Amino acid sequence: MKNSTTFYDYLVNKRFSLNSAHRYQKKANSFEDWALKVPFNPIETSYNELLSYIDFEQSKGIKPRTINLKIAVLKHYFDYQNHPNNPAEELQLKGVTKLLPKTRLTPEELDRIYHDFIDARLIGKRNKIMLGFVIYQGLNSTELEQLRLENIDLEKGTLYVPKGHRTNSRTLFLKVFQLLAIQNYMLKIRPLLLDQTGKKTDQFFVTVGVGKRLGGLITNILRQVKRIEPKAESFQHIRTSVITNWIGEVGLRKAQYLAGHRFVSSTERYEINSLDDLKNSIDIHHPF
Repeated sequence: MKNSTTFYDYLVNKRFSLNSAHRYQKKANSFEDWALKVPFNPIETSYNELLSYIDFEQSKGIKPRTINLKIAVLKHYFDYQNHPNNPAEELQLKGVTKLLPKTRLTPEELDRIYHDFIDARLIGKRNKIMLGFVIYQGLNSTELEQLRLENIDLEKGTLYVPKGHRTNSRTLFLKVFQLLAIQNYMLKIRPLLLDQTGKKTDQFFVTVGVGKRLGGLITNILRQVKRIEPKAESFQHIRTSVITNWIGEVGLRKAQYLAGHRFVSSTERYEINSLDDLKNSIDIHHPF
């Protein structure tokens, strides 16, 4: 059954920017035009039919990196169409890689970043909790945005991460030293921020601007983090380091669960021969 909303509207509802949604819609339209000429139903695309589309793109001299970007769009497109077995989910042209940072942040360095991050402002205390969820629970930016009050269980000391567009749901343990700060935020700081902004939302992290996106917050947090540890390149670098450390500490399968990866192959991309030489590649379309 055809989706009643457009792919563009679907992407906007998923909090893609308007420009990105427009570009993705154009790429999806191009795929649909090709499929109908072959012909086959683009909504019911099989894995082999998708391979045919890739062959078609390659025959035009399109570079692998560009084709991989189109595959990334189709991953969203097939999810939008409620495809029972997304044929683009694990598909990517070989030979296109994005190198991980050459230096890994060690557990000791990550601990220091967290404990030395001191900001007495209300938003600073909120930001430290956000940073802790990345350092100790490995959350990505989308998961931070989608987190709700109900996902925190202080009595059990757990954080429930709902299933995302590209990630599995999971229940993660909080560090003991995180609990008091989180409780203080939930009971005191968050209500004050809501009162100051006039917002009514169940979103866990309350922004003080007009929107609900956390991009600006993340940029500000990273600026402070770099003063503590100049090696920290980005939130993705921090998360990459966390996942790599997990593999060494608890093994591949447990790290897969903690990271929320649907496929072990996604976690394997973080596996390296030497934890002191982080040169492996990850899927360029893996979320933050």
